[in-house]
Amino acid sequence: MCWRSGVAVLLALCWAPLASGQEPGNLALLAHATASEFQQGLLPELGNDGKTDTRWSGIPGHNSGVWYELDWPKPVTVAEVLVRQYQRYTFEWDLQTWDDAKGVWVDAGHYGKPNVRLPGLVLCHIGPARSTSKVRMANITNGPSFTEVEVFGPDHQHPPVISLASDLRGNFVGMVCDSLGASPFTGQKVTLSGSLAAGTWREEATTDEHGIFFAPMPVTMTGQVTASVTGHTQAFESAGFQRALTPLDLETPVKVLDKGWRFLPGSLPNSGYVDRLWAGIKVPAHWAMEGIRSDTGTYKLAFDAPPGLGRIHLRFDGVYSGAEVRVNGRLVATHEGGFTPFEVDLTGICRAKDNELLVAVNEHTNTSDNLDKMSQYADFPLAGIIRKVTLFRIPDVHIEGYEHQTTFSSDLMEARVNGTFGLVHPNLDVLRGATAEVSLVNAEGKTVAQTNQNIGASPSEMSITTAFSLTIPRPQPWNAEHPYLYTLKFVVRQGGQVLQTLRQRIGLRQTEVKGTQILIDGSPVKFRGTCHHDSHPLLGRAVTPALELQDVTLMKEANLNSVRTSHYPPMEELVQDADRLGLYVEDEADFCWVGVADDLRNTPRILQLTAELL
Repeated sequence: MCWRSGVAVLLALCWAPLASGQEPGNLALLAHATASEFQQGLLPELGNDGKTDTRWSGIPGHNSGVWYELDWPKPVTVAEVLVRQYQRYTFEWDLQTWDDAKGVWVDAGHYGKPNVRLPGLVLCHIGPARSTSKVRMANITNGPSFTEVEVFGPDHQHPPVISLASDLRGNFVGMVCDSLGASPFTGQKVTLSGSLAAGTWREEATTDEHGIFFAPMPVTMTGQVTASVTGHTQAFESAGFQRALTPLDLETPVKVLDKGWRFLPGSLPNSGYVDRLWAGIKVPAHWAMEGIRSDTGTYKLAFDAPPGLGRIHLRFDGVYSGAEVRVNGRLVATHEGGFTPFEVDLTGICRAKDNELLVAVNEHTNTSDNLDKMSQYADFPLAGIIRKVTLFRIPDVHIEGYEHQTTFSSDLMEARVNGTFGLVHPNLDVLRGATAEVSLVNAEGKTVAQTNQNIGASPSEMSITTAFSLTIPRPQPWNAEHPYLYTLKFVVRQGGQVLQTLRQRIGLRQTEVKGTQILIDGSPVKFRGTCHHDSHPLLGRAVTPALELQDVTLMKEANLNSVRTSHYPPMEELVQDADRLGLYVEDEADFCWVGVADDLRNTPRILQLTAELL
C-alpha cells in the first residue's frame, strides 16, 4: 500500500516483481522510488515511470539531507545511473549504493561542484559494477527535478555516435559521444572519407578532451561522407555541408530570385507532380502569412544562369527551418536553422537556360523543436523561405573567407590590422607563383596602407590560408559617434593577370573587456540600447531591408547607441546599416529557450549556427 504524510517523509510504491531470470535494459523501471521530499504532486514514482513528460521534484532551498532512492526486491548488478533533469537546477549530489551484507551506504562517486549547475543529462558510472538492492542520489543541493532516473547493468552498451557539421572555415566540425549525448569520447581517432568530382578523399582527426574534432573539407565533394570511429560507421549526405559563405565584392552583380515562385503544400509526391496543383506564392514570406496551413511544403522556380564567367553560387539568407534544395533533379544542399544563410556551388549542374529549382521546406526539425523554438515564441508558424535568395558568379580562383582584427597604439595615432584570407580552387596547383595585394582605402578614396603577399600551393592542399598585416598612420577609429568606414581591398594576381578583386567595408575598432567595463578603441562605453525583433503585422519575421533601415534610423534618433538582435541573427542589411549609421550590435545566435543544450549530439549544429552568424 502506498502512503505519505508530509514533505520530509518517505513515499513508497507497490512492488513490481522481476520476471524470473530476467533483467530489463533499464533496471529502474522495476524498482521502488522513494525520496526525502516532494512538492505539488511531483511524486518520486514519476521519476522512474519511463516517461520523460513526468517528473519528481524536491523543494528549492532545501540543501541538506535531500535524496532520491530506487529499491529492488532482490539485488541487481548496477554499472551506470542516468539522471535526466527537468531543468538544470542541481549543483551537487553523491551517488551511493547499498551494501546488503553490511547494511550501510557506500559512495560510488560525487557529481558537481558548489554553485555550478550540473548538466541536464548526467551519466554516472560505477566501476567496477556492483551488486546492490538500493541506489541513492544523496546530499542533493539546489532543488532537484528529475524527469527520469535510469539504471543499467554492465552489459548495457551506449555505442558511440558521430555528429557532423561545418565550421565555415573550410572544415568539418564533429562530436563523438555516447548514444545518449551525455559523455564525450575523448582521444578517439576519426576517419572521414568520400568521393570527389575527380577521385576520392580521406582525412583523419582525433577528438579532444570535449569529444570534438576538426578536419579539412574537400572543395568538390559528391555523394556521401563516411565517418568511422572505434568500429562504428555513419554516413552523411555531402550536400549537408558547406565550406564557407563567400564574401562578395562591392561591385559583384547579384540576381535576386524574388519573382515567379510557385508552391505546393505538404510533401512532394515521389512519382512526380501535377503542375496545375502549384500556386504562385510570395518570396520571401512565411507561408502561414500567405494563408497556407501546413507543416511542410515545396517551392518551385524556373531560372536562367547569370551571365558571365566563373563559378555559379546560389545563396539562401534564411529558410525556416529545414530545407532540401534540388536543382535539375539533383540534391545540392540541405540545411537546418531558419535565420542563418547557406550557400551552394551550382557549377556543372546549372544550365545556361531553363533550370528548375525545388526547395522542400519543413517547419519541424531538431533545430526548430529543440534548439531555437522560434515559432513557439513568435506565436505563429514561421515556415517558409523567409529571407532573400540570390544567384551570383565568382571567379574560379576566389577568396572564400577572411578574418581581421584591429589594435591601436595607446595614443590612437597608429592602427594595425592583422588578418588572414583563404583562397580556394579545385586545383590549387594553378596558384603557384600567385600574389595578393592587400590594401586599405579610406572614405576619400586614398590608399592608406598596402602589403603584397606571395602565395604558395601544392596539389594536395584543399585551400590556401595567407596572413597579412597593415599599419595605418593617423587612423580614423570606428565608434557609434563616428562610424567611419574604410574599404579593405584584395587583388589576387598571377603574372599580369588579375584573378580576383574583392572589396569589403570595414571599420577600425578595438574591443576589450577590463573588469566590469567594455572599452571601444581604448575608452569605456556605456551602452544605451534596445532589443530588436524582425517584426511586422503583415510580414511577420520576413521583413524588408527598408523596414530594417527604418528601425535603425529610429534608434539613432532616440539617442540609442546599441541594439541586441533578440533572439536570432538579423538580416545582413541591418548590420550594414548599423555599421554606416553607428550602432553597436550584440548579434545573437539562433538558439535559445533550449531544454536540450546539454545533449552533446547537438554540439556541431550549435557551432555551425554560430559560424553562420559570424
